[in-house]
Amino acid sequence: MERRSMTKDVATRRSAEAWRRIVAELDRSGATVAAFAAVRGLNANTVAWWRYALRRKDARATQSAPTATAVGPRFVELWARPSSPPLLGTIEVGTPAGLAIRASADVDPESFSRVVAALLRTC
Repeated sequence: MERRSMTKDVATRRSAEAWRRIVAELDRSGATVAAFAAVRGLNANTVAWWRYALRRKDARATQSAPTATAVGPRFVELWARPSSPPLLGTIEVGTPAGLAIRASADVDPESFSRVVAALLRTC
């Protein structure tokens, strides 16, 4: 009796980094997942799943990245458009910590108060 060789297609195991490179190549190619997978002999469903999983992982990493408030206060320059002709002079508020906050005299008092209060909470 003749013996036949039974070969079975065995899936190649790839690391997440290998899939990251494959997905990056797919994105650069502009091809559909099906066309890209067919040319490279990959399962289209597997390629699509890895693209989804890596994008989801990257989105979560971006969302959980430290924010500026977690690291510390940042300087943000604010500009207000005057509703009336500007007045001469400057308003300066000092804090016990030595912080000086300056604004032109024509700044909206309510807005300036909110900025000062917010800055004092971070000190």
